[in-house]
Amino acid sequence: MSLLWTARESGLQPPSGGGFTAIFNLGGVNFDVLTRLGMSYPLPYNLVQPWRLVMAVFLHGSLLHLAFNMWVLMDVGPILEELYGSARYLFIYVVTGIGGYVLSSFFGNHSVGGSGALLGLIGVMLSLTMGRKTATMQMLQSQLIRWLVYIAIMGFVMSGIDNYAHFGGFVCGFGLGKILSDREPGSPEERTRANIMGWGSALAVAASLVMMVSFNLDLNGKQKGNSSLSTSAELARYDDTVMQTRKSHEGRNAIAANLTQDIQRMVIPHSQ
Repeated sequence: MSLLWTARESGLQPPSGGGFTAIFNLGGVNFDVLTRLGMSYPLPYNLVQPWRLVMAVFLHGSLLHLAFNMWVLMDVGPILEELYGSARYLFIYVVTGIGGYVLSSFFGNHSVGGSGALLGLIGVMLSLTMGRKTATMQMLQSQLIRWLVYIAIMGFVMSGIDNYAHFGGFVCGFGLGKILSDREPGSPEERTRANIMGWGSALAVAASLVMMVSFNLDLNGKQKGNSSLSTSAELARYDDTVMQTRKSHEGRNAIAANLTQDIQRMVIPHSQ
């Protein structure tokens, strides 16, 4: 939906940046579209619009961003769903995603994507392997650590990656892994608790979706002709917030791109 909205608003744009960043931005989504659909903002804005902490988990900045996250999810997700059951699996995904964006927004970031939740899943699984000496667990632990190394390298080399959301999601997941029992619910009481967790997570997502739609309907209504002073002031504040966020986003990307170029110059000597 976000890509279709982007095509309607501004047309499909070629990827920006160079190298891996340009590849990762393939099929990019318009910044204003992401803002209206639920991009995570700095914490003061997210406290006023908490639905952003949820919706950002399910938004992605480009087609390749989505494809990469689905690749990780298909690799890690089935193992966790088999261990915890579908209800608690959904709970873990949503809660760790929110946890990632709470930390990210605390440091003034603005971003989208399910990477924080994916790092949460990895954190849960890594916590399960700690202290277990079986060959299967040791193999799984090695695989998870490789994923962490790959993601960490990408976070430092590529611009536009929210490492705070990654770290926040991972810490939440590791903590949940220490609390939740690593098996499907057995007794009726356990099944009831698991169902409450699953349905609670689903309701949180549904409520956030409703609030996002309400926000856009309200914004569209105000833009269609209500020219009162209070409405104009509200729209001006909203537009100013979007512009400041976009400028900050572009500035961070420029800094990251320059840093990447400096690293490449140090690592790859110029040809004589």
